Amino acid sequence: MPQTGTARYYFLDGIAVVEVVGEESLELLLDVYARLIKDAAFRHDMPKLLDDRRVTHFIGPQDLMRIRDEIAKHYAGIKAKRRIATVSHDPMAAKMMRLFEDIRDTGPDTGDVEHEFFASMAEAIAWLKSAPATK
Repeated sequence: MPQTGTARYYFLDGIAVVEVVGEESLELLLDVYARLIKDAAFRHDMPKLLDDRRVTHFIGPQDLMRIRDEIAKHYAGIKAKRRIATVSHDPMAAKMMRLFEDIRDTGPDTGDVEHEFFASMAEAIAWLKSAPATK
């Protein structure tokens, strides 16, 4: 089945933004994340914003676990707290983020991530800028 989603990243005032449109998939998210971390402008302690406002289908719990494991591998040995905001208008996205938080709290990066869910970009950006995560 052909992939129907797209993802891109960009930087917005010191925040790494990942925007997903259409169908979200494990491969799509891993690909955009791999491209992001190779970008010279990316810093490990940079706040991140996942823009899911135009996602039509979210990934499932097993894919969330795989993404958590891949990201934890990348951050192994790096002592940087991470702040992540997710923006979506879909109530299912909020449920998926709560599930991701539960999954993350059982993983190797427990305590290294602050993650919040928002309905608007303005709220998410304000939270990401309000008080940076500490090392």
